[in-house]
Amino acid sequence: MDQRDQRDLFIAAKGADVQNFNNVLQQVLSRQQQRTLDFLKRVMSPSGNSLLHVAAESGRNDNTALLSAQAPFLIERRNYNGEEENQLVRIKNEMGNTALHDAVMGKSHDIVERLVFADPEVSYYSNKAGKSPLYLVVEARDAEALTLLSKFIHSRGDTSPRVEGLNPVFLAIERKDIGILRQIENEMPKLLRVKDDKRGNNALHFASSKGYREGVSFLLDHFGNDNEFASERGPIMQT
Repeated sequence: MDQRDQRDLFIAAKGADVQNFNNVLQQVLSRQQQRTLDFLKRVMSPSGNSLLHVAAESGRNDNTALLSAQAPFLIERRNYNGEEENQLVRIKNEMGNTALHDAVMGKSHDIVERLVFADPEVSYYSNKAGKSPLYLVVEARDAEALTLLSKFIHSRGDTSPRVEGLNPVFLAIERKDIGILRQIENEMPKLLRVKDDKRGNNALHFASSKGYREGVSFLLDHFGNDNEFASERGPIMQT
């Protein structure tokens, strides 16, 4: 593909006119002498962004919907043989961000919903800063996005949340954000049990080490009589 076609596609994907984006897609398709839009899999900016990244980052839900409708292979989790494939939803740019990272940072909830529905697994993918989309929604205190991620993670039968990179629960504890902690308890309770990979601390002991009495009390109530969890690493501060 020549640079002009690639430039036109990225400009249109960022734009607010979905009809123009559709026209550009069809024009490039014609110039490429292709019958399908499969060539879009290979369209990448110098920084590693796909058209999906660009549309998500720009908050263009109509453009993301158009890509989903006309080139569903860009976000489908499985190929025609029913096998897992590394589709564009999972591709990272030079910052390590997926399109879902970009949509979360842009607070584009319609796009977040579309992308996480396509592949909830990407919720855990960390970027080069160690931040996953799940971490980013906690960082942004974005309750709506957190609900979307948890809903589709559970819809795919993932009952054992995990952490790649920085721990979102520990961030909520550091910020003394009891509202987010309660939302996590309601929507992804097992996430409260995920430990710090480096030190092996659990959320309860981390809250205690930070002197966060309300957090310690909340976590003690959550874990109830789970003495094994409470005694894993050292004493708990008194509440």
